[in-house]
Formats: sequence, C-alpha cells, structure tokens
Amino acid sequence: MWFQAPDGNQQAGLLVKRTNGSPYTQMSLMLGGTGTGAIGNGQTIHPFVIGADGSRWEVHTDADLADGGWHHLALVRPDTGFDPILYVDGQVAAVTFNLNSGTPPRNVNTTSPWAIGSNGSGSSRFTGMIDEVAMWNVALSSDNIMWLANHSLIELPEPTTFGLLGIGGLLGLFLARRKR
Repeated sequence: MWFQAPDGNQQAGLLVKRTNGSPYTQMSLMLGGTGTGAIGNGQTIHPFVIGADGSRWEVHTDADLADGGWHHLALVRPDTGFDPILYVDGQVAAVTFNLNSGTPPRNVNTTSPWAIGSNGSGSSRFTGMIDEVAMWNVALSSDNIMWLANHSLIELPEPTTFGLLGIGGLLGLFLARRKR
C-alpha cells in the first residue's frame, strides 16, 4: 500500500483487522509512536500481529515516515519462521522490537472486516492519503515487493509472470505510494 502522511505526530490505523473481544487478535499497520500496546502519537510505522493464543509480534520503524512524502509499505508473513517482515519503499525496514512473545505462527482468526484508515473501531483515524491497498494469499518475495514499490498495480502482470503462483506462504500485504 502507498500512504502519504503530513509531517507531524498522529496515532492512526493504516490497515487493521482486529477482534476486540476474547480471544483478542489483531494484524495491523499503524502510524504512531514507539510505545508497546498503547503506541501513542508519533511518526513511525508500528505493525502488530497478535494471535488468538495471546502470542504477540510488535515492532516500530527506526525512521520517521510522516514526512509529507509518499511511502510504500509491505508486511509479509513468510511460510517459514513466521515472524513478519516489514518493507518500506521496497527495502526491509530497520525496526526496533517492542515485543516478540509466544509461539508462532500467531494465527489471527477473526471474521472482522479489514479497516483502512482507522483502527477498526472507528477511532484512530488516519490524516493523510492511502492508495493501492492489496493483499495476497501467498508470501511475496523481496523481488516482488521491490517491483511493487516501483510500479502501480495497474501495471501488475499476470500472476504466472509475476511469480505469485506456486510460492508457499500465509499472507502478504502491501501498501503502495503514488508515483511522484
């Protein structure tokens, strides 16, 4: 997915799927601070994966990304290792771990819908622009992510030429920045 956030602090959902009741589960890309759980206001990308068993993976980017520019985000959950990989502008992002607990794969079992631009409960609304949100049922490779960071979805080749079919994985998410 692409996003553009004005220069300044906010706590907002970019792409969120969560259950607020027991068992609490969540997979999200947030823009905010560096706190654990209640992340607070800030300018970093802060993804969460919270499994139905209480296992949790939470990081934040080392770089501030609320700078007025367009940025491409991708969160890939590989089929081995299970810890998600965050990409910013086509590159693996430098991150600081907030929490990495429990046993992977941290299954996020919820029928709640995906929310774009909020935290899924109608609050933490994003101020800025979001474009080209897409999801795959396979884990995208770093080459796939780099291609997506440099092209529009309208240019996406057929799956067989893009190499998406036959790649094992659980979930690939990407958020893309508009062309400059």
